[in-house]
Amino acid sequence: MSTMLHNVVSILFLLLILSSISFAEGMPACLSPDAKKNAESIIASNPISDHELLARMVYAEGLSTGFGDDQLVYNAIAWGVMNRVRLGERSHSMQRAYGLGIRGVIFKKGQFNPAIS
Repeated sequence: MSTMLHNVVSILFLLLILSSISFAEGMPACLSPDAKKNAESIIASNPISDHELLARMVYAEGLSTGFGDDQLVYNAIAWGVMNRVRLGERSHSMQRAYGLGIRGVIFKKGQFNPAIS
């Protein structure tokens, strides 16, 4: 199985898991705004894997498109993130434009608004 296909399958699996999570224990930290914290500091204080972060961002970004029921939208968003990650790994100018690694790409200013909001 190719790496890209493996990544997409992993993301889809994580999306399935995330869609079945119940928040009965209270509001998740990322939905409880605190003026002193930004999205990156909340993620840093509640460490999650890069794959889970990617799955959450893909899910949020997909819903924000208005086509949340179309699986191709989620695949395209995940592909776009991973393309930027790979470009950043190979070129310093692309790294400045898109960030370094999954977290760098997701939290790069102006890239993915749902990750920040």
